[in-house]
Amino acid sequence: MSQAPQILPTPLAANFVDGALGLGDRVTLAAIGDGADEVAEWLAGALPMPCEVTGDPAGAQIIVGLLDALEPLDLAPNCARESVAFASPLGVEQGYVLQVDDERAILCAHTETGLRHAAATLMQLVSGDGSVPCGLVEDRPDFRYRLADWLVNVEANRWGYERGDGRDALFARMCRKLDLAARHKLNVIWFDGFGWDPDRRPGYAEFAREMSRRARALGIRLAHGGYGGGYGFAYQKSGIYDAPYQGKVFRNRRPWPDGEMYDCIGHPGYEASWSWGTCLSNDGLRDEKLAEISRFVRECEPGLLYVHDIDSGLWSWAAAAWERRCDECRRRWPNDDAAAEDGMAGAYAEWFRALVDAVSAVRSDDGVYDGARDCIVATVGPVYTHADDTDANWAGSLRYFETVSRMVGPAPNLQFGIREQFASDHEPHLRVAELAGMLERVGNGHGILVACFAGGDSYYSDQLVAPSATLARHFVGADTAYIVHSGSVSEPAQLVAAEYEWRADAPGAADLATDRQAGLRLWEASRDGSLRPAEVYGPGGVIERACERIYGAGAGAHMSELFSSGAGESGPVATIWRTITTEVVKLREGSIEDSLERDTFWYERAETTRRALELVANALQTEGLAPEVAEDLRWLRGTLEIGEQFADGTGMTCELLASGSEELKTQLRAHWSTLRQRIEADFPTDWFDPLGGDVGCWRVTIERLEALIDK
Repeated sequence: MSQAPQILPTPLAANFVDGALGLGDRVTLAAIGDGADEVAEWLAGALPMPCEVTGDPAGAQIIVGLLDALEPLDLAPNCARESVAFASPLGVEQGYVLQVDDERAILCAHTETGLRHAAATLMQLVSGDGSVPCGLVEDRPDFRYRLADWLVNVEANRWGYERGDGRDALFARMCRKLDLAARHKLNVIWFDGFGWDPDRRPGYAEFAREMSRRARALGIRLAHGGYGGGYGFAYQKSGIYDAPYQGKVFRNRRPWPDGEMYDCIGHPGYEASWSWGTCLSNDGLRDEKLAEISRFVRECEPGLLYVHDIDSGLWSWAAAAWERRCDECRRRWPNDDAAAEDGMAGAYAEWFRALVDAVSAVRSDDGVYDGARDCIVATVGPVYTHADDTDANWAGSLRYFETVSRMVGPAPNLQFGIREQFASDHEPHLRVAELAGMLERVGNGHGILVACFAGGDSYYSDQLVAPSATLARHFVGADTAYIVHSGSVSEPAQLVAAEYEWRADAPGAADLATDRQAGLRLWEASRDGSLRPAEVYGPGGVIERACERIYGAGAGAHMSELFSSGAGESGPVATIWRTITTEVVKLREGSIEDSLERDTFWYERAETTRRALELVANALQTEGLAPEVAEDLRWLRGTLEIGEQFADGTGMTCELLASGSEELKTQLRAHWSTLRQRIEADFPTDWFDPLGGDVGCWRVTIERLEALIDK
């Protein structure tokens, strides 16, 4: 063959030869083994011709079957039993072999999950004329759970797919996006956060539950975030927390529930945090928290709970906080060593065990949902580490996790959430692998969730497609890879994450750091956008392939140019949430010293946004656009148009604060009035997201910018 077919994510091993399977005008798919019929039906619905699913392999052009069921029929690929696809426990669980010759295609796996992944690959190989290149694909992932982000702000707030067009349209759109994820082997969606209130708006629980069931049918879990203690939304006043917490906010009270408030452990840098539901010896407080979380699980049927406790993060901070625990905590856990069984590790082990037991006990009345099987509990904090941890801090964290894991006992649905980690200056260098090895030696089935906040996340930067996914090979050993990105406004970022969450060493992967400073250099290069591998951003790179998959070949060429451009903070303004809102906070506080320098920055971003709009306009003029693609492009065009106006207006505000010009005040009042009228005229507000998506903050942000005119 002149060029091997491009599959996204890149498979572990693929060998294509001359020749093709012609599927013809009508296709018969044979489903062999338990669960194969569901996969065959999904595949049939994606093929460009009429299909029939049967249980008889005779004459079928496509055979979808479990290895144990195919072998007695002499239908299994010869290499299957010894394939590299199945050479690990994760490979047995999710790997597959796809063999295509000029007579038929055989999809082979040990599980329904593996078959689904094989079907996703075959979908990409079928050309418009119904032909499939002959060859052999042997494939398995590096991470058990591979996460895509649907929110516009890290793990909290604002549904990215909310467009104000009502519940039913939102539901249909999300179902379409679930299919996009499944076709690229993403199996966890960051769905909502932050809080455990199933009544946050009428119909929320039903919506979340129905969406979760749709997701599980495709092998996908929906992730929800909320607090287990600490409630950072209550006391950490910054742009990221500029929204109400969607759940109960508990206080330390003794006797429970109406006694006096008191301080216990908390973030050592925030005195206000010490009373916000942090006490681990208060049994009544614990039971109330568990009741709230259990109700949420029962009504919403989540696939993953991201349970955030005290937002201290660093081992040294958490250890310092432990020393100021209340008298009752000191009596129950007297040791000041935070990693000890009778210290903080023992206290949190007790809480995590209770949390896992509560979630695992939930069953739906119809028997479809089982919390122990269907819900991962990912505990985050008080120790969740930080990329720039010293080796000493990392060693303390390891001691803590070892004690907690040992004392929690068996819990295969428990994962410890940590921030991205790279390398130590000593052997073993790679920190995530070191933690994974330690947990494996403890032997209680606990895993690791790594959240990589390294750019493109509206936290460190708002790059449309950051290079952070290329760091994923440093996280191998974790069960879950969460490469944070604003994927709902820049969907190619979802597929870039899919590439490296499936195969961490795919072309373009960052070199492995061999010491702490090398890891920190990679981290910084991802955050500022200077890490730009050609295999991602260049011709034929992952972004180009992703855009073709999402938008089609014609429109994809224009969109690839858009999403490959704009490193660091120089890119177009696609979302207002945090991109603009954080700047507003700084302007209100007077923390920007040189407003004139900032006005140039925002005017330049407005110009970059105008260039992005030209590319979207070109994509919209492409012939043969699918209706749903045109809908997505029109929405992106609208958000970029609003982003351009916010960037211009923010630049004018910076200029005004430096000059005090009365003429500029008049211009700004007119600017914001015109933008408000445009938003009211062109963007519907039939929101189902309790916060109204990104659009929900536009008017509030305009009001805050208007208030700066006469500051």
